[in-house]
Amino acid sequence: MPAQAGEKLLRIALLSRALIVQHMDSVPQPLIRRRKRLARSLRDRRKKGVVPVIVSLGWFLFALSLSIAEAFGQAGDNQTAHDLAIGLLLAWLPVFVIATIVDRNPIGTKSIRRKLNGFVEDVRRALLDPVAREAFLNHHRRRETDLSWTKPLETDEFFQDGFFASFAGQGRQRWHYGCAHSITAGMETAYIAAHGEDWLKVDGEAEDAIIWAQVNHQGLFWFDHRMIWQMVSSIIVVGGTLFGAFILSCEFRDAPSLTAKRAYVRKLLD
Repeated sequence: MPAQAGEKLLRIALLSRALIVQHMDSVPQPLIRRRKRLARSLRDRRKKGVVPVIVSLGWFLFALSLSIAEAFGQAGDNQTAHDLAIGLLLAWLPVFVIATIVDRNPIGTKSIRRKLNGFVEDVRRALLDPVAREAFLNHHRRRETDLSWTKPLETDEFFQDGFFASFAGQGRQRWHYGCAHSITAGMETAYIAAHGEDWLKVDGEAEDAIIWAQVNHQGLFWFDHRMIWQMVSSIIVVGGTLFGAFILSCEFRDAPSLTAKRAYVRKLLD
């Protein structure tokens, strides 16, 4: 399926309030109601996988805090100085672990993918339905040519295995930031950057501008240059902790006496 058509389909699925969809044999309903029900269901399932991870991380951070406090309480020991240095050396690991699991739900991935594919399929059928299509165009004051990109949606082979085929986040695909990043980046370029914090001030204007804006021609696999400053800041943070661990270990090693070591620690704490 063409990447641009897929992104436009997702934009309508995530942002439209005018489209009327029908899930299987149920009564036709506004897309926003269908979207709320899906979001509530996904949040409920996500809690089952996130809560154990948060509890485990909480215990880890608690134990780390106690270790650091105990090490500073015994700062006169030269071995403790090196323990503090090792603590700084590995201080960035908890942040790294949290960042890698924050968007991952190991509970029922197949069920979640099936629900998302069902939701996208309902939107696809609505866009191909003449009545729902005409009502959607009239709401946004658009012409039929504005939906000419929906021609690939008529090909059932593209959706035979579902719109979302497999999980591809967390660095599993090179230059793939996920559908959400591509869509939000396009939203910022199309409307949010020009209107700032009050981009939702005019009801309906933001929705119309974002849905019908041009999509990223590179699809979902591209390098976002705005990520460079995040990479640089990450390198600075990790490099700073490593350098601080090296300095702390060297300073304690060169301290001439136990009294000097304690004075040095007090100076650092002050």
